Amino acid sequence: MKDVKGKVAFITGGASGMGLGMARAFAAAGMKVMIGDIETGPAQKAVDELKGKGLEAACVQVDVSKLESVQAAAAKTVETFGKVHVISNNAGVAVGGYSESCSMRNWNWVVDVNLWGVVYGLQAFVPLIQSHGEGGHVISTASMAGMVGLRGAGPLQRDEVRRGRHDGDLRGRSPQG
Repeated sequence: MKDVKGKVAFITGGASGMGLGMARAFAAAGMKVMIGDIETGPAQKAVDELKGKGLEAACVQVDVSKLESVQAAAAKTVETFGKVHVISNNAGVAVGGYSESCSMRNWNWVVDVNLWGVVYGLQAFVPLIQSHGEGGHVISTASMAGMVGLRGAGPLQRDEVRRGRHDGDLRGRSPQG
Protein backbone atom coordinates (compact mmCIF):
# COMPACT_ATOMS: atom_id res chain seq x y z
CA MET A 1 0.00 0.00 0.00
CA LYS A 2 2.00 2.93 -1.29
CA ASP A 3 -0.67 5.61 -1.46
CA VAL A 4 -2.37 6.05 1.91
CA LYS A 5 -4.53 9.04 0.98
CA GLY A 6 -8.16 8.21 1.76
CA LYS A 7 -7.26 4.94 3.50
CA VAL A 8 -8.55 4.21 7.00
CA ALA A 9 -6.47 3.53 10.10
CA PHE A 10 -7.69 2.31 13.49
CA ILE A 11 -5.32 2.96 16.40
CA THR A 12 -5.72 1.50 19.89
CA GLY A 13 -4.34 3.70 22.63
CA GLY A 14 -4.62 6.51 20.11
CA ALA A 15 -5.44 9.33 22.51
CA SER A 16 -1.91 9.83 23.82
CA GLY A 17 1.74 8.97 23.42
CA MET A 18 2.86 6.98 20.43
CA GLY A 19 -0.74 6.28 19.42
CA LEU A 20 -1.52 9.98 19.18
CA GLY A 21 1.71 10.47 17.25
CA MET A 22 0.60 7.82 14.76
CA ALA A 23 -2.86 9.41 14.51
CA ARG A 24 -1.30 12.78 13.71
CA ALA A 25 1.09 11.32 11.14
CA PHE A 26 -1.52 9.12 9.44
CA ALA A 27 -4.05 11.97 9.27
CA ALA A 28 -1.42 14.40 7.95
CA ALA A 29 -0.66 11.86 5.20
CA GLY A 30 -4.32 11.95 4.16
CA MET A 31 -5.66 8.94 6.02
CA LYS A 32 -8.98 8.81 7.83
CA VAL A 33 -8.21 7.98 11.45
CA MET A 34 -10.35 6.23 14.05
CA ILE A 35 -8.85 6.73 17.49
CA GLY A 36 -9.68 3.90 19.84
CA ASP A 37 -9.03 4.49 23.52
CA ILE A 38 -10.47 3.48 26.86
CA GLU A 39 -10.60 7.16 27.87
CA THR A 40 -13.21 9.05 25.86
CA GLY A 41 -12.22 12.56 26.98
CA PRO A 42 -8.63 12.44 25.71
CA ALA A 43 -9.75 10.58 22.57
CA GLN A 44 -12.26 13.31 21.73
CA LYS A 45 -9.63 15.97 22.43
CA ALA A 46 -7.31 14.26 19.93
CA VAL A 47 -10.10 14.13 17.34
CA ASP A 48 -10.86 17.81 17.89
CA GLU A 49 -7.18 18.62 17.36
CA LEU A 50 -7.07 16.71 14.08
CA LYS A 51 -10.37 18.10 12.82
CA GLY A 52 -9.15 21.58 13.74
CA LYS A 53 -6.43 21.05 11.14
CA GLY A 54 -8.98 19.98 8.53
CA LEU A 55 -8.15 16.28 8.89
CA GLU A 56 -10.60 13.36 9.02
CA ALA A 57 -10.86 11.67 12.40
CA ALA A 58 -13.33 10.09 14.78
CA CYS A 59 -13.04 8.18 18.03
CA VAL A 60 -14.60 5.24 19.78
CA GLN A 61 -14.23 3.99 23.32
CA VAL A 62 -12.60 0.57 23.36
CA ASP A 63 -11.37 -1.74 26.08
CA VAL A 64 -8.86 -3.91 24.22
CA SER A 65 -8.92 -6.49 27.00
CA LYS A 66 -12.47 -7.42 25.93
CA LEU A 67 -13.05 -9.07 22.55
CA GLU A 68 -16.61 -7.74 22.30
CA SER A 69 -15.40 -4.18 22.81
CA VAL A 70 -12.79 -4.53 20.06
CA GLN A 71 -15.37 -6.06 17.72
CA ALA A 72 -17.75 -3.17 18.42
CA ALA A 73 -14.95 -0.68 17.70
CA ALA A 74 -14.24 -2.44 14.40
CA ALA A 75 -17.92 -2.24 13.46
CA LYS A 76 -18.01 1.47 14.38
CA THR A 77 -14.95 2.11 12.23
CA VAL A 78 -16.59 0.50 9.20
CA GLU A 79 -19.86 2.31 9.93
CA THR A 80 -18.00 5.64 10.09
CA PHE A 81 -15.45 5.29 7.28
CA GLY A 82 -16.63 2.32 5.19
CA LYS A 83 -13.44 0.24 5.35
CA VAL A 84 -10.29 -0.40 7.35
CA HIS A 85 -6.81 -0.57 5.85
CA VAL A 86 -4.54 -0.33 8.90
CA ILE A 87 -4.89 -1.71 12.43
CA SER A 88 -2.41 -0.38 14.94
CA ASN A 89 -2.38 -2.49 18.09
CA ASN A 90 -0.78 0.17 20.22
CA ALA A 91 -2.59 0.19 23.57
CA GLY A 92 -0.39 -1.01 26.40
CA VAL A 93 -0.18 -0.88 30.16
CA ALA A 94 2.43 -1.50 32.83
CA VAL A 95 2.69 -1.76 36.57
CA GLY A 96 5.80 -1.17 38.61
CA GLY A 97 7.36 -3.37 41.20
CA TYR A 98 8.86 -6.81 41.24
CA SER A 99 7.23 -9.66 39.37
CA GLU A 100 7.06 -11.97 42.36
CA SER A 101 5.19 -9.45 44.48
CA CYS A 102 2.82 -8.10 41.83
CA SER A 103 -0.82 -8.94 42.50
CA MET A 104 -2.57 -11.43 40.25
CA ARG A 105 -5.09 -8.70 39.45
CA ASN A 106 -2.29 -6.55 38.02
CA TRP A 107 -0.73 -9.51 36.20
CA ASN A 108 -4.08 -10.30 34.59
CA TRP A 109 -4.61 -6.67 33.59
CA VAL A 110 -1.20 -6.43 31.91
CA VAL A 111 -1.64 -9.72 30.04
CA ASP A 112 -5.24 -8.93 29.08
CA VAL A 113 -4.31 -5.56 27.57
CA ASN A 114 -0.81 -6.21 26.21
CA LEU A 115 -1.27 -9.74 24.90
CA TRP A 116 -4.96 -10.45 24.42
CA GLY A 117 -5.58 -6.90 23.21
CA VAL A 118 -3.31 -7.58 20.24
CA VAL A 119 -4.95 -10.94 19.53
CA TYR A 120 -8.41 -9.37 19.68
CA GLY A 121 -7.28 -6.57 17.38
CA LEU A 122 -6.05 -9.09 14.84
CA GLN A 123 -9.23 -11.15 15.03
CA ALA A 124 -11.54 -8.16 14.70
CA PHE A 125 -9.68 -6.14 12.06
CA VAL A 126 -7.67 -8.45 9.80
CA PRO A 127 -10.79 -9.99 8.21
CA LEU A 128 -12.05 -6.46 7.51
CA ILE A 129 -8.73 -5.51 5.92
CA GLN A 130 -8.77 -8.64 3.78
CA SER A 131 -12.41 -8.20 2.74
CA HIS A 132 -11.95 -5.23 0.40
CA GLY A 133 -8.93 -6.52 -1.53
CA GLU A 134 -7.10 -3.17 -1.41
CA GLY A 135 -4.38 -4.37 0.92
CA GLY A 136 -3.46 -3.06 4.30
CA HIS A 137 -1.13 -3.28 7.23
CA VAL A 138 -1.00 -4.55 10.80
CA ILE A 139 1.12 -2.58 13.24
CA SER A 140 1.70 -3.99 16.72
CA THR A 141 3.88 -1.84 18.94
CA ALA A 142 5.79 -2.83 22.05
CA SER A 143 7.93 -1.13 24.62
CA MET A 144 11.71 -1.42 24.69
CA ALA A 145 11.25 -2.43 28.32
CA GLY A 146 10.55 -5.92 27.02
CA MET A 147 13.96 -6.07 25.34
CA VAL A 148 16.06 -4.53 28.08
CA GLY A 149 15.96 -5.82 31.63
CA LEU A 150 14.56 -3.08 33.82
CA ARG A 151 14.81 -3.62 37.51
CA GLY A 152 11.37 -3.35 39.10
CA ALA A 153 9.50 -3.43 35.77
CA GLY A 154 7.47 -6.45 36.90
CA PRO A 155 4.83 -7.72 34.48
CA LEU A 156 5.81 -5.20 31.81
CA GLN A 157 8.34 -7.76 30.61
CA ARG A 158 5.93 -10.71 30.59
CA ASP A 159 5.87 -11.08 26.81
CA GLU A 160 9.63 -11.35 26.67
CA VAL A 161 9.61 -13.95 29.44
CA ARG A 162 7.12 -15.94 27.40
CA ARG A 163 9.35 -15.64 24.33
CA GLY A 164 12.47 -16.65 26.25
CA ARG A 165 14.16 -13.28 25.87
CA HIS A 166 14.16 -12.22 29.51
CA ASP A 167 17.56 -11.37 30.89
CA GLY A 168 16.57 -8.85 33.51
CA ASP A 169 18.93 -7.70 36.19
CA LEU A 170 18.31 -9.68 39.37
CA ARG A 171 21.29 -8.31 41.29
CA GLY A 172 20.30 -7.25 44.74
CA ARG A 173 17.22 -9.48 44.68
CA SER A 174 18.85 -12.49 46.33
CA PRO A 175 20.88 -12.93 49.52
CA GLN A 176 23.93 -13.57 47.32
CA GLY A 177 23.57 -10.09 45.75
